[in-house]
Amino acid sequence: MSKDEVIPVHSKSWNNRELMKRILSRYCNVIEDVGGRSPTYLVAEKENDDIHDVLKSINQHLVPLGYSARLYPDDPWIIQLIPDPLMQWPSPRFVLTMWILSMLTTAYAGEKWMSDARPSGGWFVENAALDALVGYTLPLFGVLIIASFIQKNIARKNGVNLPHLFPIPSPVMMWWPFGIFGFASLPRSDARLWPDRSSMGNTALSVPLMMITSGMVLCFIGLKLTPDVVPLASSPLIIDLPLLMNLIGLSVEGETMMILKSAWAHPFTRVGMTLTFIGWISLLPIPTLPGGRILIARMGILEARSGSTQVMLLMVVLLFAFLFGAFSSWGIWVPVVALSASLLITKGNDPRLPVVLDDFKGLPDKDHRRLGIILFMAFMFALPSQIPFSENEMWDEDISWSLEEDYLVIEDGSFTQVLEVTNPSLIVQDWKVSLQSGSYGDYYLSSLDCGDGIESSDNSCSGKVDPLDSMDITFNFEWNESWNTTAIDFIWNVGDELIKSQVIPDQDIYPVGVWNFNGDLDDPESCIDLEVEESDTIKLASINHYTSWDNVDSEGNVSLAEGSSEICLNGLSGDDMSWLSDELFYLGNVSYKADYQSENFVTIPETGVVLDGDELMFSQSVLALNHDGDCSSMGTPSAPKDNTWNMSIYPVQMNKYEDSNESILLLAPAGGVITDCQSEYSPERYTVLEGPALILGEGEDRSQHWLGFFEIEDDQFVIENPSSEDISLNIEFEIFGNGSQWTISNSIVLQSNQTTTVTAIAPESGISFSWFELNDDGEVILHLVNHGV
Repeated sequence: MSKDEVIPVHSKSWNNRELMKRILSRYCNVIEDVGGRSPTYLVAEKENDDIHDVLKSINQHLVPLGYSARLYPDDPWIIQLIPDPLMQWPSPRFVLTMWILSMLTTAYAGEKWMSDARPSGGWFVENAALDALVGYTLPLFGVLIIASFIQKNIARKNGVNLPHLFPIPSPVMMWWPFGIFGFASLPRSDARLWPDRSSMGNTALSVPLMMITSGMVLCFIGLKLTPDVVPLASSPLIIDLPLLMNLIGLSVEGETMMILKSAWAHPFTRVGMTLTFIGWISLLPIPTLPGGRILIARMGILEARSGSTQVMLLMVVLLFAFLFGAFSSWGIWVPVVALSASLLITKGNDPRLPVVLDDFKGLPDKDHRRLGIILFMAFMFALPSQIPFSENEMWDEDISWSLEEDYLVIEDGSFTQVLEVTNPSLIVQDWKVSLQSGSYGDYYLSSLDCGDGIESSDNSCSGKVDPLDSMDITFNFEWNESWNTTAIDFIWNVGDELIKSQVIPDQDIYPVGVWNFNGDLDDPESCIDLEVEESDTIKLASINHYTSWDNVDSEGNVSLAEGSSEICLNGLSGDDMSWLSDELFYLGNVSYKADYQSENFVTIPETGVVLDGDELMFSQSVLALNHDGDCSSMGTPSAPKDNTWNMSIYPVQMNKYEDSNESILLLAPAGGVITDCQSEYSPERYTVLEGPALILGEGEDRSQHWLGFFEIEDDQFVIENPSSEDISLNIEFEIFGNGSQWTISNSIVLQSNQTTTVTAIAPESGISFSWFELNDDGEVILHLVNHGV
């Protein structure tokens, strides 16, 4: 420029609005200044220019001036100049504080999460807190820091300066066990100035996508590193992995191992669960969340912030809440739904945020498709379960037993019982099975397969069963009698309980159980049940001992209908028919033998009976009044206090003092049933009658079970009266007998506290029986009968 040239200048300086107008006029036609607090102008693009490219050039020019231009549609366009926000960045101390607090809360969360299920020596180190820090906090923060750098780098390439992310610490609760609520940044991403929708959408997607991808990788690594069995101290917090990881885990590990490994999951799996869950939540199309910015990137501000869109999103949130049970009980989805609904209601219609300078440029088709596909895959593959975390109340459930067959048929002299032990818990458990009682007759165990266990004795197995596993134990028996057994229960002792399986003969008609005596010595009868598979008529062969069958025709045949039936045998008066346990009987041509049972009675006076080491009435074990079942659940009760035991007050006690042989005065109500637990699984039961506690017999044969049938040897018997009163012994000669009479005195008195020897001479011919009875008046009656057969 020569010295003579003159630069023209305006006569007065421009104000800020005029300056901005002059700048805009370099790139487009400025039609007018619209006014407003911020400089706003009606503009039109110059010929052959694209307004969106022009806007980009304008913003590059305005960077040093601290302004950004925002485009709105009009006739044709409006550009608003927005001053760059100031004082948005927080103090570094605030961000550092959030990281430190989150480190503490996540370390505590990891320790609490893993406290119930850690291998011996820990996952990485023995110290629980340090183990949680190394295994949970550091991987979680590592992924979050990497995601923050990725987001910041993507934003920087699009001309946006974003701050780094920081975690939001949270208290550790059962329904939110992560140790952090999520992540955030200050200034908020919604408050930054985004050049266009593409830059905002790609940046918003980066962090959730990084968290979900890294979370799934960590989940898979954690599953492979998780051992098959980890000892549990209490109910663990079980995780339910996202959809894709569940599918991969089921295909790689199998259903059972997935259940187990999710109960004592490796810390990496828990980190992956946390990352995928928080990443999935952040993709929800909710204002202020990354998913809300992605929604605006795909739809535009006006459409995304429209009332119809927000109502639709609110309805989707409510439907989601209903499907995931947020309305039925408090859980992890309640705060998520509450926060989502409140943000939709309060911020859903606000078009001011986020700030997109060129919202009407639209989203390129390539980005639109890519964001849509990634969102769909992320939502589907990272879909959390309805209950991502839960406590398993059955973690220490007792093992269960089942029988392969409810009944076994003895075929070709052998039968096999298979028992399955199942462990429904999450811990390794010990098991033991043994045969407590079996068939009446001689049989033996030919072989025993204890599975992975060991054979403890001839009829028992023991071992360990892994969590959610089962095992078969096989007992092979051989029947060693020439006659057939009745259908009888085999009783198996499994742990602290008994289970039964029935063994039956291979016949169409067979007896069931034992001979049951009716208890009436005046008119004795014993019956046994039958199982008839098909109606038939069979012959009942005669049995000795002067008995006769009921309901048979003149040829000894009986007709039996299909189903359950019964046959009965009548005996001579006075015969308790106990000999039936050793007697063969025939159904047609098939021979059987069965055990015998009858009701037991004891007499206890109102003043009680003395129990001591002689065990004349009961054994020195646990006694129980009116108890059902066996004695396995009774434990070891204490002995009575002060040597007196009233069973109406204390129904269960020990009939023996631990450190002495002192006697016990027992008081029991008439009509009660006393269980004697000398045999834990097969106890004896006695019905109580009010009467004198006489002692029958002498020497080792003394017993206070004097009621009922007894045999007189050498024409005399010994009976003792331990009470303080004399007792008359009444003699009755049974009219049912048709033989000669017994020889015995009619004036026998059992002296108080004395032993009496009674002479009773049976007739030389015929069959004679004798038994004691206590009548309704409390009188002691000796019945004598002779049958002249």
